Amino acid sequence: MNFSTNINDVKVYGLSKILGVQIDIDVESALCRIDWEVEIEAREWGVKSISVYVTKVICSIDWEVYKDSLTDDEKRKLIVAGREYKDTINATIDICSDEKREGKEWTIETNFGSDKNEAICPNEIEIDFETMTITIL
Repeated sequence: MNFSTNINDVKVYGLSKILGVQIDIDVESALCRIDWEVEIEAREWGVKSISVYVTKVICSIDWEVYKDSLTDDEKRKLIVAGREYKDTINATIDICSDEKREGKEWTIETNFGSDKNEAICPNEIEIDFETMTITIL
């Protein structure tokens, strides 16, 4: 059985690393689509196991930085990645778990299962650009 779930409870780590600066970057919003499947291994006596696999993650992350806290070098690096406004620089970063970023592949860790209502579905996601890890919770 295949499923697709949209998640807006997204935590992002290491964003400054891929932007080439050493400052805190505010994530304004993020939305991810998780494609996942459930496999049921059944026997004549009943269900032997239920396995959950994430097949693909696609995310769009909107970030923003206030210019007054930046050096000229940081401003130049961030303007290349985004759009400059009166007080801020911002942009959107799109990621797909199937695509490499800076020559590195994403690792997907799946840590979700049934909740207290016995429903199986992802509820939140963590994206770490430093370790290239996407964790589904």
